[in-house]
Amino acid sequence: MLIHAGYLDILGIAQFPKNVPSLQSWVPDLSRTGYRAPLQERSLERKGPPGLTRLEPKFFASATKEKIVLKRENIMDLNVPLSLHGVRVGKIEQVGMHWENEGGVGRWLHDLQRLSQINILINVDDEVAKYRAYTVWRAAVADQEIRQGVRKPRLADEKVHTAYEAFKEVDLNRVDEEALGDVGLSLYCEWLQSVSKGRRPLLGEGGHLGIGPSETEPGDFVFVLLGSDLPFIMRRESDTSERLQIIGEAYLHGITDGEVMEKNPVIETIELC
Repeated sequence: MLIHAGYLDILGIAQFPKNVPSLQSWVPDLSRTGYRAPLQERSLERKGPPGLTRLEPKFFASATKEKIVLKRENIMDLNVPLSLHGVRVGKIEQVGMHWENEGGVGRWLHDLQRLSQINILINVDDEVAKYRAYTVWRAAVADQEIRQGVRKPRLADEKVHTAYEAFKEVDLNRVDEEALGDVGLSLYCEWLQSVSKGRRPLLGEGGHLGIGPSETEPGDFVFVLLGSDLPFIMRRESDTSERLQIIGEAYLHGITDGEVMEKNPVIETIELC
């Protein structure tokens, strides 16, 4: 089984809701006609043995490649819950627009900017304000660039700086494809328009800004699964159940490079149904 072998990125295509209602939330629905653009892509590792792959861009949410241990029933039967281990980071506090219903580059950027300013003191110093603005530009594209040949890199610092300097005095609602192209960010814009489909801006507990599945709602949980590179949005099966459903993978700034694991968090056993 791919999950048993450590390929937790396959959970990124286990999208919610299902066309086939009987499927567990963690099982990909192969009857779907389309999927969100994945936040990571597999590439062949040219310097390793044949068939070896790597995930790009490189994220390290769980800061571990711990072996995934599954119960026998998980391997044999797709109709029972899947037990994994992970860290409950917190809840989603606020959500933004749906790209499909209210799409537009400027609206997407402005909505992220709005969320970034929630619970922020009115009088913040320039460095804090600049950091929050940089976070908006990173979160808008899940901190990555469009594929460049065999590479899928994280978003370059100089591109974030270019965007910040060009539009720091501009109402982000007014930023469009032409404006981004004029400052050399046409590829940034192209990837933004791709990665935003099927997603919405999110604000998690602790001020973590990012983007995730358009089905995400306030009160959903953010988990980092052991062995995973990205956090996942999850939801209780019901008000009286502790079992969880996967809504989908997410990018949340400040928890994709192992920051959560540095705090010696409580590791939970998670039952995915």
